[in-house]
Amino acid sequence: MATTDNILSGDDLATMLRDYGLPTTEWQTAGKSDAVAPLIGGTWNQHYPYPKGIKKLFLGRTKAGLIGSSTRIADNTNSDSIYGTSALRYSGNVSELIRSNVGGASGVMPAVDVTKGSVRVWFRAGPNFFNGSGTVNIRLHSSGSPASPSSDYTEFNHYFSRGQIVPRGADEWGPWQCFAVPGFNATIANDGLKGITQAGAGCVPTAVTYATVNLQVGGTLQCEVGDVEFVPNPRTKGAVIFTFDDSRLDAFTGAAEIMSRYGFPGVVFPGAPSVEVGAPNRLSVTQLRTLQDVHGWQIGSGMWSTEDYTTFQALGKEGQTAFFAKLRMFHAALGLRGGMDGSYQTSISQDKTDIYDVIRQNFRTMRTYGGPNPTGQPVMQFGECAPLSEPMRYKAIDFSASRFNVTNGYANQIKEFVDQAANNKAAAVFVVHNAFESTMTQNLQNLRDMCADVYSRSDIEWITMDDYIRSYS
Repeated sequence: MATTDNILSGDDLATMLRDYGLPTTEWQTAGKSDAVAPLIGGTWNQHYPYPKGIKKLFLGRTKAGLIGSSTRIADNTNSDSIYGTSALRYSGNVSELIRSNVGGASGVMPAVDVTKGSVRVWFRAGPNFFNGSGTVNIRLHSSGSPASPSSDYTEFNHYFSRGQIVPRGADEWGPWQCFAVPGFNATIANDGLKGITQAGAGCVPTAVTYATVNLQVGGTLQCEVGDVEFVPNPRTKGAVIFTFDDSRLDAFTGAAEIMSRYGFPGVVFPGAPSVEVGAPNRLSVTQLRTLQDVHGWQIGSGMWSTEDYTTFQALGKEGQTAFFAKLRMFHAALGLRGGMDGSYQTSISQDKTDIYDVIRQNFRTMRTYGGPNPTGQPVMQFGECAPLSEPMRYKAIDFSASRFNVTNGYANQIKEFVDQAANNKAAAVFVVHNAFESTMTQNLQNLRDMCADVYSRSDIEWITMDDYIRSYS
């Protein structure tokens, strides 16, 4: 992330902006650099395609639509509901199996083939959500009914704390969001790679008729539960999306030199252009243009002039609007494309629910990142979906993590994640920070090996996030 070691002085910034034809008086004012006009200026096409062909497997609407629910579940009237005027709210410290009358009198829906897409659940985290951490488990059934569920089902789980947009305060609710598991294969029993287990004979993945929600609670918590849906995946192959943070120079001198041999593009997120672009050991505007125009890279967005949450929060709504207007104008003035897809920063991150609305208003997608699971576990519980299950929080894995810096690091480690994306016809998203300097021999070798592998295959391609979204829109 950006550090004060590389911050341009006011004179240097003014010179850079003037050299590229940008009006310095509108972009930075002494003592008030992030809270001034322009409030309007520049625009991004932020359309995110709505998935087609969604099938409902569970309806989380009203308590009247549930079967045998406990007093821990109630209809909660609130303006944030995504279905009507109320939402199903759970409050308690006891695990709960929630069943809905999704299919009317029969209790089941026409059979759905979940091998051809992803299954997702909508939910909203309540105050002190981490204090009641547990898992939300989705059970898929092919026999019985919600009134009398079969003991043969397939279950997938997701830890509440794994990258979700979660509230931290004692009286704070997060936004509605969803998580999903992509690419159920024909045989999915005990697939630890995706957190899937099987009870009894399991479901028939080509003929799922309903789902139940099993809240496994480890303490007192509150949350709201919405629908469980099947979302078709129109893609025919997997994707590798390789992203870079902070405009670091080695993206150009190290990674791009290797990737360009195979015609592979990347996505770079300049962390704070007014601070980083053209600074020591950072990409220049000319290099950003070269990556875009010669090598097909996407120039995504980070923040404008700061990555510090406290500073950004202090701007207020009007200042934050100006903050992102300047970012759009910067891209437009320099002819850079792709800024509608953004990246969270270490401090301005997905767990800051008070800034979620302004982030959502200004970006089509937002990337998160983290390290892989510890050695001995799958690299990632499951990768991304197509379409993205939660555009404001899609997941990326740290390509330069110490787990991968071993002999045959690609073949023995990273390839597992690439194969998972190919099998699911979805995305393996990677992120790097200063990982490809000449002395970082294992990272460079891992990248060479991955490029060679993907280049030789027909079941996966190497594309940008914009390409990925366009592929299913």
